[in-house]
Amino acid sequence: LGDDETFLQAISVDINKDGTADQICAVKKVSESNIYLIPAVQNPANGEYTRLAEIRTGITQVRTLLFYTLDIIGDRSNALIYSGMTADNMQSLAVCLPATDKEGKTIYTTVADLRADGPINIQEIARSDAYNLGLTGGESYPIYLYTSDPDSPQTLDRIEHVYHWDKNLKRYEQTSESRIEGKKIESRLVKQLQGGNIDSFEEF
Repeated sequence: LGDDETFLQAISVDINKDGTADQICAVKKVSESNIYLIPAVQNPANGEYTRLAEIRTGITQVRTLLFYTLDIIGDRSNALIYSGMTADNMQSLAVCLPATDKEGKTIYTTVADLRADGPINIQEIARSDAYNLGLTGGESYPIYLYTSDPDSPQTLDRIEHVYHWDKNLKRYEQTSESRIEGKKIESRLVKQLQGGNIDSFEEF
């Protein structure tokens, strides 16, 4: 790490699919309030790590930071997903896909960068047996984003925005928008928390 960087946490993941465990570290810099994510690939021959281009997140509240990898678009790539709260108390979620630049270096490209004053959730859906066996690609996961409804007298009412993966544009695009009663959203959150998923509880 650099002299101005403080380590927060790290995850291990094979970023470039070479069979060697790489790392993604979260750090805070002395000069900035935003959290940075620093990917690093491991050389399988000597075990040394090489830093890749750092990712400046919009997240400032350390205790709210959550980051992990997930095959969100169904092509078996280890997409980096991070979420947390911003300085203005907005919920933030971003999806970054690993890619290779012209020089052959691994980079992350942001395909979704969402913010809302309500929850943002990735809806995992069941995939086919062929996907699980490695024979075909899988269906991408949609992202649900909720914002307050300024036209509603009920403070818990929300506007639901749904984002889907666009294969042509190679990014997440909003596909629908609808008003949801606060009671329905409350019921959904309770069901998620009762599902026994620790990650869902921590995100809540």
